[in-house]
Amino acid sequence: MSEATPSKRRISPATIALIVAGLVALAAIIYSATRSAEPAASANQAAPKPADPAQSVQAMRERLAQDPDNHRGWYLLGFTLQQTGQFGEARQAYQRAMQLQPDNPDYIASLAEMILVMGGQGADQEAESLFRRALEFRRDHPAPRYYLAILKDTKGQHKEAVDDLLALLKEAPAGAQWEVQVREAAEKIARTNNIDIAGRLPPPRPQSGASAAIPGPTREQMEAARNIPPSQQEEMVKGMVDKLAARLQQNPRDERGWMMLMRSRMVQNDREGAAAALRSGLGAFGDDPAVQQRLRAAAGELGIPQ
Repeated sequence: MSEATPSKRRISPATIALIVAGLVALAAIIYSATRSAEPAASANQAAPKPADPAQSVQAMRERLAQDPDNHRGWYLLGFTLQQTGQFGEARQAYQRAMQLQPDNPDYIASLAEMILVMGGQGADQEAESLFRRALEFRRDHPAPRYYLAILKDTKGQHKEAVDDLLALLKEAPAGAQWEVQVREAAEKIARTNNIDIAGRLPPPRPQSGASAAIPGPTREQMEAARNIPPSQQEEMVKGMVDKLAARLQQNPRDERGWMMLMRSRMVQNDREGAAAALRSGLGAFGDDPAVQQRLRAAAGELGIPQ
């Protein structure tokens, strides 16, 4: 699991695409599916204080050293590494989880996602093959269906991509965190390619949480990000995040904007900046306890200290 890391970690081109789109982690669509069976916390129950991701990773590695065949442990390690931007090591952890339980669609889809995020020659084809394999074990898994639609759009199959996204939307369970992401992707592809979807979009449903508020990458954003010279990537990300922060200073009554900024700061490994964004967002909505609760819940999902 060891991986050489430069003193200043370069942000991957795919992550650039996610920040451009406002989604700083693609994990939401997969992870929300794995959490569907977990009991929801009471609205009056305080969220537990999140652990330091670095400490969590170390603790997971220590447990796996004692129990190396724990497939769930490898999967959770991969997810934690992915959330902190350590995509190469996350990919290795997901690979190990899939080796131990090769028929688990969550493990397969997570590995495919990391391959897609990291890019490189043949990445799209390899990821597509894995996404299709995941669907063999769970036909209704939202993550492979979403990404396969995005890959169709990348290949110029725009109408087919929109059809697949609309089908996924129609089958979305109530409260699905990924519904907004899928809806905006369908609308964007349709608008860009002059595809009439009037009357085909199901009505939007109320959403909550950080993942629901943030859209995913478009084909153009993914392709453009992969073409950015490495020397310009961090500068581009910093500029976009700083621009978002400046906009929020001018217009602080933007719940979605504060969630986006918190996610962006976490991808930059700036936990203090993410915590500051949370405090600013809470201050901007000092007269609105409902928004404050959603911001705190979003911070809990992202692992921001409170």
